[in-house]
Formats: sequence, C-alpha cells, structure tokens
Amino acid sequence: MATTTRNSKKKITTTGRKTTTGRNTSVNRNTTNHSSSTQGHGTATLSMEEKIGFSAGEIYNYLYNNGTTSFSKIKKDLDLNGNFADLGLGWLARENKVDIQQKGPAVKVSLK
Repeated sequence: MATTTRNSKKKITTTGRKTTTGRNTSVNRNTTNHSSSTQGHGTATLSMEEKIGFSAGEIYNYLYNNGTTSFSKIKKDLDLNGNFADLGLGWLARENKVDIQQKGPAVKVSLK
C-alpha cells in the first residue's frame, strides 16, 4: 500500500521498502533480517505508527468479537507489548471508534 504525504517542499511516497522523494533519488526504509524469529527469512521492520495501528486493529477486533470489556482484560488477553495497548486504544479514541467509561476502578471499553 502506498502512502503519499505532501509538505510545502516536496511530495513523499512510501511504498513499503522504499521512499521516493519525487526526485530521481530513493531512500531505503528500515529493513532487517530477524533470523531467530523468522528462521532466515528477511522481514521489514514496522514503523512505530504501523505498530500502533496494528495494536488498534487488534483491540477493535477484540471488542467486535467480545463486546464491552474492561481495558485491563483487553491488555491481558491480547498481550500487547509495552504501551501498545494504551497507544492503540488512544488511536481508536481519537478516531471516535470506541466509548471509554470509568466504572469504579475499572475502565470499560466498547465500540461505538
């Protein structure tokens, strides 16, 4: 999937592994070989935004399948690394996809 961003000076197109700046030059994106986890197959490293987006997708699908759930249960069941559960929920909240309610010490999350 190609992503195009415009700023005041140049057009930047991202196509997974390479970023084209609109000129005759291109910049390689981060690519690494995770031989221990992929058994010798090369994989592209995801950007922070992509990781957060995938976390948001996992949370959205979890809520779609399970209905209203406490945020602590979502984090436990999905086992998202680091703060990605928090960041993913923030992404969904910013996109107005979820309702978040404080009920006593628990935070309940549901889809809109």
